[in-house]
Amino acid sequence: MRPTLDSDAAQTIIEACRQKALENDWKMAIAIYDDRATLLAFLRMDGVKTGNVRIALLKAEAAASYGRPTKLWAERAEKNPAYLGLPAFPGFGGGEAIFASDGTLLGGVGVSGSSDSNDAACAQAGILAAELQFQTN
Repeated sequence: MRPTLDSDAAQTIIEACRQKALENDWKMAIAIYDDRATLLAFLRMDGVKTGNVRIALLKAEAAASYGRPTKLWAERAEKNPAYLGLPAFPGFGGGEAIFASDGTLLGGVGVSGSSDSNDAACAQAGILAAELQFQTN
């Protein structure tokens, strides 16, 4: 049977990301999409701006749809702006694809509210807390 991202794992990702954000005084919007790029879980921490909500959703959708961290696409867009026209393309880091231990794409997490690197660190902490994997190269 093919592995899937369930609601328990999604909540684990959300909570671990939330804890990392609280430890660092970051206010984050956190979105989890499944492998069909459908919203599975979402958290808007107190004080998060509406724009960050939309960006977190876009990052999660892009990571789930393309199976790549959004930072990779942002780097490619610097060389070729045509990438910015792709559907569900946020153009900056903070979205991470979520993988099972066998490499199956399970979905994506998108985080917005701090810098790209802090957003990505938060997403990665959540993925690891759920004992799942993200792309490291």
